[in-house]
Amino acid sequence: MAGRSIRESQVVEPVAVVLSPEDEAYAAFDKLEASGGMSLESTLVYLRMSEILRRYLGRRFEIPALDLTSTEIRSRLSHVENSYQWLGALESWLKTGDSVKFANLRVSAEEAGVSLQAARILVDRSKEIDNERPREIARA
Repeated sequence: MAGRSIRESQVVEPVAVVLSPEDEAYAAFDKLEASGGMSLESTLVYLRMSEILRRYLGRRFEIPALDLTSTEIRSRLSHVENSYQWLGALESWLKTGDSVKFANLRVSAEEAGVSLQAARILVDRSKEIDNERPREIARA
């Protein structure tokens, strides 16, 4: 070992890159679309889209969105300043997703694509509220 160079003995630790909530969501939506995931059975597509959007909401607003019902998410987010600008659209998106996931509503790949674009727009509309962190959300 005495003959080893300094370069050989140095270990480079990988750097973990932490994406913002919105960048993580955009990347996950892009991956779903690029992987052909949008052509899956509609229930599976909506399960994945819902998971991505709920993970975003959870990180962005510091709520356990993956563990909440759609009604509970809406209740929690209704306390966020200026949420009126996008909360109705979120409620509609979640309602459609719930109908696909739990009531066997069938949608075409084209309709799923429209829902994916709507989810991206929801991220856009909710990512910056007055350019500051969201206010404390009252526990409903």
